Amino acid sequence: MAAVCADTDARAEKIAASAELARLRYEPGRPGPIPSIEEAASYPYSTPERQFLRANRARLFVGSAATVAEQLAELAHKAGVSEVMVTSIVHDHQDRRRSYSLLAEQMARPDATEARVG
Repeated sequence: MAAVCADTDARAEKIAASAELARLRYEPGRPGPIPSIEEAASYPYSTPERQFLRANRARLFVGSAATVAEQLAELAHKAGVSEVMVTSIVHDHQDRRRSYSLLAEQMARPDATEARVG
């Protein structure tokens, strides 16, 4: 799964914009560098592109660590699996590292396993 975590849901949404624009460009075969947050914020999204990104949210979990952990737990429960692999594709390396760290810390909490089981 693709996930973008930050200290707040709002910050994660801002960071995830770069991943979303990269995905949008990748679809018609225009891969390239992951755009910056600023580039994604100023991109003139068309209505069909916005619809594509809304549909893509089924494959991209975005939010605080607690928000994303809950989404991943629900997915794992529905799929009947005990673990998932996560990738965070964002422009800034520090944002990417922070995303992984926050999610790892959240998932390592003793109560995180109990919440996922039910």
